[in-house]
Amino acid sequence: FMKSKQCLEIGKIQFSFVDSENPKNHIDVYMSAEEFGALLMSSVKNGFLFKALISEKGKGDKYPKAVWVSPIGGNGTGNNGKPISRYFEISPSTTSEVLFTAYCFPAERSSTGAFIKIKGSKPLFALRVACSFNDLKILQYKWSFLESDYMSKKYSLKNMTQMRSQEGPDKKTDTPISEQGKEKTSTNSFSYNSGDDDVPFVGTDNTKPSNDKENLIETKMATIKLVATSVLETVPGKNIKVCHVTEDSIEKRLICLMDKIADSKKFEQFENQLYQRVSSKHSLEFKAEVVKKGNDLYFTKFA
Repeated sequence: FMKSKQCLEIGKIQFSFVDSENPKNHIDVYMSAEEFGALLMSSVKNGFLFKALISEKGKGDKYPKAVWVSPIGGNGTGNNGKPISRYFEISPSTTSEVLFTAYCFPAERSSTGAFIKIKGSKPLFALRVACSFNDLKILQYKWSFLESDYMSKKYSLKNMTQMRSQEGPDKKTDTPISEQGKEKTSTNSFSYNSGDDDVPFVGTDNTKPSNDKENLIETKMATIKLVATSVLETVPGKNIKVCHVTEDSIEKRLICLMDKIADSKKFEQFENQLYQRVSSKHSLEFKAEVVKKGNDLYFTKFA
């Protein structure tokens, strides 16, 4: 079976495919809310997807080709602790109108942290779920209510103005308009790597790692209990990693100063726990040296 779940607290829609005979075989594919609405739900609403399914099925092939493929993402602990790449595709079904097929491949981590399918590899397993086109229309209808509320708040004039004000006054630039805004992102705006769907959204500026490292005050080891709402993402050009967390129901950022974390094995264990806890929303407890500055948590050492 397949469940579609809204995870809008991290800006995502989750497609969870499960083998009912062996629930250990499951594939979770994440899409950003923007991708889900603009790429998939819009094609359901305007009938484009249905026309494509009918056209492909009309060719009479024994195995019809896919007419829609989701963005490819991955996970660091899916294949016995090894990286995986995963996505799903939509094609005509021989028993119904629509067939979802989810794939799970062995993967490698790229330098940017994305999970890339190993070239020439075969899928570890695939899960197929058939449904009617009316099921997709009902899904689109339900999404229309969430979309209106979520998108209007996220892209409201007030929110965008706040984001703009945090970037500081306008400065003259010779950068083409199409490239402006890519070098700097405010703490309320987000970067998204469509090649890594388990790294949801991470603000990438105002961390100022070089200055912060100089000003950090050494603290004693403390037990930190928080809920991770995104996994760690490497900030381009910086030797730090950032993820969003909540501590005592307050949204914060956890900033890892990588050049100060000497115990790579403990850090890898911590990172693996983050991947496992993000989707389940379970709290994460660890003992580390943590410095709190505003709503940012910096840590450099593990117990």
